[in-house]
Amino acid sequence: MRAAVLAMPFVLALTAAPTFAQRQDSAQGRAIAWSMELGEGSAPGGFGAPFSASLVSLQLRWERSIVRTSSFELRYAPTLMPYVSLRGAIEVVNGFGGTCQYNCAPPIITLQRKDGNGVGVAPIALRAEWRPFDALALSAGAQVAALVLDAAVPFNRFGEPTWLLDGSLGARVRLTEGTSVSVEWVRSTLANGPFVLDERAFKTSGVRVGLVRSSIEAFPLVGDGALGRSSGGWVVTVGAGGFSPLRAFETDAQMTTLAWRWERAIAGDAQWSLAAGIELLPVVIARARKLVLPAGATCGSGSCPVIDSYTTPAIGVGASPFALRASATIVPGFQLWIDASAGGVAFDRPFPVQASNSLNLILSGGGGVSIALSEARTLTMGYRIEHLSNGYTADRNPGVNFHAIALGLQLLR
Repeated sequence: MRAAVLAMPFVLALTAAPTFAQRQDSAQGRAIAWSMELGEGSAPGGFGAPFSASLVSLQLRWERSIVRTSSFELRYAPTLMPYVSLRGAIEVVNGFGGTCQYNCAPPIITLQRKDGNGVGVAPIALRAEWRPFDALALSAGAQVAALVLDAAVPFNRFGEPTWLLDGSLGARVRLTEGTSVSVEWVRSTLANGPFVLDERAFKTSGVRVGLVRSSIEAFPLVGDGALGRSSGGWVVTVGAGGFSPLRAFETDAQMTTLAWRWERAIAGDAQWSLAAGIELLPVVIARARKLVLPAGATCGSGSCPVIDSYTTPAIGVGASPFALRASATIVPGFQLWIDASAGGVAFDRPFPVQASNSLNLILSGGGGVSIALSEARTLTMGYRIEHLSNGYTADRNPGVNFHAIALGLQLLR
């Protein structure tokens, strides 16, 4: 039932997809693919039997040929994942059977069902295709993605990114001159560290089906006439992070921002540009989980202070008046960029703890890719690190560091 509900907007997107195909441009080797992945798998329990979990994701992939012959093609295929859902179990250590030095009773372990929803981006992705027949292509692919989820699934602590590595085998069948349907078997591995694929990794096998629109119109140079050119657009950033309100104790936080970013190129040419601008943050939603201290914990004086009793998110507005972005056009219609910004956010209450301040500084930096959708529109996606703190203007300053995924749409002028 859940898969059917998720598939409805996917099907609507396919039927309402714009017509990008131009038959005379087939030699350019470009394509856009919409796909949906359904997977089932398992993860080993640290002290017990493996438990099962599932993976669902919607994916939008842009492909560009980098090696092409009459029957073989190698494509670079960065992928945007606007929806990712993981369902599984996490282990909870309730405590030990007593205090000891040598012969200790085993910990009490329970499994709790946990769902994690979020977004992801895969800037590292390759696909190979071999065409034994005109209407049939056999494919193999691999990609590395970073996911930001709203729960600690499968094993990572709250605030840590989840890394996804998958490989696929499948086939594409041509329906019309510019449209194909693809069916793939996918093997995915998720881990809570940079490519730490050990016995604690979460593995699934599943099927990915999609619709591919090929022979895409040749994209313009995103940086064409860069000097003096301006752009503006909306950017949604979703991040998760952690902080230490007390020494030796950690807890987690999440933050989502909606920003309007305007920038103007101050240097560059058709291949690269340096732009300066501002970001306005009309919507900032942040939540910090209440710190639960283990039984018997002491905090210096022998008793622990109240950390935070809020159960509702903090709502705020902000601005980053100092923003820089450097971009380089690799191939027509495709850019790599890095950026940095600094500003402030005013929340409706102290954040992330009661003894903190409602006014916080926000610093961010990261990198990603921009893909031209038309002469005047580009899709941006990337990874950012964000730091939120009050600069020691309050009694406590537990700075929060977020790992975030940024998705945006820019209008070029």
